[in-house]
Amino acid sequence: MLRIVLCVAAIAFALPAPAEEPINIEKWPDDVPCDKLKKNADGSYEMTVPWARFYTIHTSGKWKNTRETAYWDQKCNGKTQ
Repeated sequence: MLRIVLCVAAIAFALPAPAEEPINIEKWPDDVPCDKLKKNADGSYEMTVPWARFYTIHTSGKWKNTRETAYWDQKCNGKTQ
């Protein structure tokens, strides 16, 4: 009986957590929330959550020295992670 309880408990706690719902980006890069970006020491930006654009889900992204990074430098000054 104890083995059954332990097996059920192991299965219950081993289930993966539900994935975070991706944020929808309709107007790039305007719709990217500053609090979902991480600015690295080298000046690059990373998206910290899944995001969707044109029905495609992306789980990550990194940008450096692009028009997006120049825009986010102005828009998100001090508001990133």
